[in-house]
Amino acid sequence: MNIFTLILKDIKMFGKSKSSIALTFFVPMVITLIFGAIFGGFGGTSQLRNMKILMVDQDKSDVSIQFRTVLDSLPELSVYTKYKEKDEFILFSEETMDELIKKGN
Repeated sequence: MNIFTLILKDIKMFGKSKSSIALTFFVPMVITLIFGAIFGGFGGTSQLRNMKILMVDQDKSDVSIQFRTVLDSLPELSVYTKYKEKDEFILFSEETMDELIKKGN
């Protein structure tokens, strides 16, 4: 048998079954609408929340600096590369970020 014959047969069977079409297309759209309404609201004037991003720049190249600048220029994002501890600013490292995350800060 030719593989295309089998594919054509399955497509024809799929098209005749109303329940398979509903389960394939209608149900996912309904679920998406429900979750969108629950978590996103109903299209009000609410703004996107400002997302905080902790960033460690181990590369310190021009590309990584440009990447950080572009991310920080987006209004939805705030990029943090350092934190304040006892009146001094300390650059994030992997260890300090892990400690802050474990503390819940």
